[in-house]
Amino acid sequence: MAELPTGTVTFLFTDIEGSTRLLDELGPNAYAEALAAHQHVVRAALAAHDGAEVDTQGDAFFCVFASARDAVAAVLEIQQELTGPIRVRAGLHSGEALLHDDRYIGTDVHRAARVGGAGHGGQTILTAATSGLLEPGTTELRDLGEHRLKDLTAPVRLYQLEIDGRPDEFPPLRSLHRTNLPVPAYPLIGRERELQEVAGLFSTADARLFTFTGPGGVGKTRLALQAVAESAEGFPQGVWWVPLASLRDPGLLLASVALALGVREQPGQGLEETLLDVLSTGRAILLLDNLEHLLPAAAASVVTLRDAGGATVVVTSRERLQISGEHVYTVAPLAASEAVELFCARTSALGFDPGDAESIAELCSRLDNLPLAIELAAARAGLLAPAEILSRLGDRLDRLKAGRDADPRQQTLRATIGWSYDLLDRSERDLFAMLAVFAGGATIDAIEAVCNADLDVLASLLDKSLVRKTGERVWMLETVREFAFEQLVADPAVDEVGDRHAGYHLALAESWDRELRGPGQAAALERFAAERENLRAAVERVLDRDSPMTLRLVAALWAFWFMRGHYQEGRELLTAALERAPAEATEARASALVGAGLLAWEQGDNRVALGSLEEGLVCARAVGSAGIEANAVTLLSHYRELGREERIRLGEEAIALARASGDRWLLGLVIGNQGSLMFELGETEKATALTEDAYRLCRGVGDASLSVLWLSNLAQEALRDGDSAAARVRLREALELARSIDDARGIGAVLSNSGWVELFEGNLGRAAYYFEETAAIARRLGSRVYGADALWGFAQVAAAGGDAGRAASLAGAAAAYGVAAGFDPANSIPSAGHVDAARAVLGEPAWQRAWAEGAELDFDAALRLAVNTQPAAQ
Repeated sequence: MAELPTGTVTFLFTDIEGSTRLLDELGPNAYAEALAAHQHVVRAALAAHDGAEVDTQGDAFFCVFASARDAVAAVLEIQQELTGPIRVRAGLHSGEALLHDDRYIGTDVHRAARVGGAGHGGQTILTAATSGLLEPGTTELRDLGEHRLKDLTAPVRLYQLEIDGRPDEFPPLRSLHRTNLPVPAYPLIGRERELQEVAGLFSTADARLFTFTGPGGVGKTRLALQAVAESAEGFPQGVWWVPLASLRDPGLLLASVALALGVREQPGQGLEETLLDVLSTGRAILLLDNLEHLLPAAAASVVTLRDAGGATVVVTSRERLQISGEHVYTVAPLAASEAVELFCARTSALGFDPGDAESIAELCSRLDNLPLAIELAAARAGLLAPAEILSRLGDRLDRLKAGRDADPRQQTLRATIGWSYDLLDRSERDLFAMLAVFAGGATIDAIEAVCNADLDVLASLLDKSLVRKTGERVWMLETVREFAFEQLVADPAVDEVGDRHAGYHLALAESWDRELRGPGQAAALERFAAERENLRAAVERVLDRDSPMTLRLVAALWAFWFMRGHYQEGRELLTAALERAPAEATEARASALVGAGLLAWEQGDNRVALGSLEEGLVCARAVGSAGIEANAVTLLSHYRELGREERIRLGEEAIALARASGDRWLLGLVIGNQGSLMFELGETEKATALTEDAYRLCRGVGDASLSVLWLSNLAQEALRDGDSAAARVRLREALELARSIDDARGIGAVLSNSGWVELFEGNLGRAAYYFEETAAIARRLGSRVYGADALWGFAQVAAAGGDAGRAASLAGAAAAYGVAAGFDPANSIPSAGHVDAARAVLGEPAWQRAWAEGAELDFDAALRLAVNTQPAAQ
C-alpha cells in the first residue's frame, strides 16, 4: 500500500449501485467477473493519479489523495472506463487527515462517506471543500445547492462532476429534506451493527413503536438520531425530532410533537385532532427523545401517536414504556475498537495527542466503553495522559461500583461526571451548576445576565465537554444537566438564580412582544420560538410565587402563541395565571383576558371567549388602556350572535379608540377587522376602502403578518370583481411577506388564491400546481379548510379540462373533508363556474353517484385522484 498522505487531503468513497440486484440479474459468475473488472479499473486509476487505497469492503472503496486535482482525475477515469452493467457512485471531500495506527479518523472521513452515499450510479458528488481546491475553469461542476446529509451535520453545498458523454440528470440526492433533526456536535462513530439491526426493525410492516433503552450516557439519543436519519427515504412525510428533556407536564407531549412538525392548531378543532389529521396523511417517523421522566402519564399520548395513521414512533428512555406493540432495543456501550476511535477522535479534534493505544484501550474498558464517559475523559487529555486519567479516576469508579442500588454503567457515568466536576475550580463549578437553570439551552447573552458568567470560564467548560454549543446556543446533555441541577438545588443561591432567570426572560418577552408589531416581527418570532422552553419555565417558576409577574409574562406571550398557533398551551397558562392573580384591574390582567378570549375563540369555545373578552374590556376601561380596550371591542364586533347594527357600532367604536390612542399599528388592526366585517356583511365597497387603509397602516409600521391578511382579503375581492391582474399583484407581495416571517397560514392563503387567479385566467396547469402546494400546506398544518380549498380547486381544474366525472368526485371529496371544520368551499370561494358546467354535462344522477364516491375518499386518496391526471404547468 502506498504511503498514506497527511495534512489536507481529499477522500474518495465509491460503491456500486444496486449490487444485490446485479448479482441476481447477472448470476454469480458474471457478477464476479464484472466486480473484478471494476476493481481493476479503480486500482488502475489510483495508480495513475497517486491515490492510496485505504480500505475495501465488498464493492466499496475508501481512497485518499494528497491533491484534489488528482482525486478528480482519478474518479473521472473510473466513471469513463466503467461502461458495462456496473454503475458506481462516488463522493469526494477534502479536509485534515488525522492518522492513528495507520487509520484515518475524524469528521472529514465520515463526511466523505456520507457524500459518497448521497448520489446515484454514475454520479460523482463533491463538497465545496473539494471544489475550492480545484483551479478555476479546469473542471466542469454543477451546483446542486445546500443539502443536509445523513451524518446530521449542518447543510453543505454540493456539486456534481460533469462527465463528457454521460447524462447529467439524476434523481434527487439521498439527503434529508423534511426534517428538524438537530445538528450533533460530532458525526456518529461506530454503531454500524446497531444501525443495520435497527433498519431491519424499522422495515417491519406492523412495527409502529420502538423504544431505545439504556443508562444515561450510553448514546441512545445519538444512535436513534442516526437510525431515523438513515431511514428517511422510507418516510416521505418527514423525520421529526421531539426533544422532551425539559418538558415537565406530560399533558403537553402532543403539543410538543405539533410544535416539532410545524402543526398549528386550527380554529374550532382541538390540537390532538389537528395533529392526528396531519399524521394520518402519510408515513412519518417521530423521535420522542428523553421520555422517561414523563412516564407513566405520557404513555397514553404515545399510544395516540402510535395509532395515528402512518406514524412510526421511536422513543429514547432509560426504561421501557410497557405498552402493547412496543419493540424494545437495548443500546449497549460501544465496541472496544469504537470506544478507542471515539477517544482518539475527540482528543485529536481538541488538538491533543491521544496517547498510547494500550492505555487508551484500558481506560475505555474501565469506563465501560460509555460514549459520554469517554468524551469527558478525552477532554482532559491535554492535561493528563490516558494512564494518568485512569489512575485518578480509578478509586472513584471502584467506590461507586461497590454499591448495588443502580445500574453499574450508570454508576460508571456518574463517577466520571463527578470526577470531571471535582477537577473544576470554584468559578467553573459555580457556573456549571447555574447553567442547569436553563431549559433547552441559552444564548451567551442570557448566560452572562443570569449567571454573571465570565466567558473564559464558560469556554473552559466547553473545552471540558461539560457543556456544548450549537450555533448561538449553549446547552447540556440531559445526563450532565441532571448532575448540574443537583449542585444547583444544594446551593443557597438557587432561588436567586431562578429569580434572575425569570426576570431576564420577562424582559425579553416584553421587548419581543413590542417588536411583533413592527419591522422586527420576523426576528421576534424566531427569538420567541428559540426561547419557548425557557419562557414556559419562567412562567411555571413564578406562577405560585409572584402573580403580578406571572400576568406580565403571559400578557407578553399570548400574541406569539396566537401567531404560531399554540392555542392550547396559551390558554392553559393564561388560565392558570388569571386564576392565581388578584381580581383587581391591571393592564397586564386586561391584556391577559383579551388574549385568553382570542385563543378560546380560535378553538371554537365562543362562550368562554365572550366572557373573557367582556371582562377584559371592563378591566381595560378601569385602568384607562385604550389600546387593550380597542382590541377587545374589535374582537367583540365579530361575535356573530350580535345583531348587524351592534357589530358595526362596536367596530366603529374600536376605530375611534384606536385613533384617539395615536397607535398606528392598533389603528391598522381595527380598521382591517372592520373591513373584514364589511366583507362578511356584503358591504364590499366599504370593505375594500377600509382594508386598503388597514394595509397601508400595517405595511407602514412593518407588520408583515397583518399586511398578508389584508392583502389576501383584497386579492379575494379583486377576484370576485373579475380583476385577476390586480389580485395577482396583491398576492405576489403577500407571498413575499408571508415567507419573510415563515407564516404558514398566510402562505397557504396566498397559494390558494394564486390557484384561483390562474384558474380564472385559464392556466390550468399552473392552477393545479398552486392547489398542490396548498394541499402540502394543509397537510403540514392539519388544516381542513386549506385541504378542502385545494380539493375544490382541483375539481374546478378537472371540470375545465373536460373530465366531468373526476370533477364530481373531487367536489364530493372537498365538501366531505371541509365539513368537520364547518367549511363549505362551494359557498366560501369565488366560483369559476366550471363545476356547474360539468354538472350539467354529466347529468344529475351520474353527478350524484360520482360525488358520493368522492365523499368516501380520505384526503390522500382524493389528492392522488387530483394530481395524477392534471395538465402540465404552462
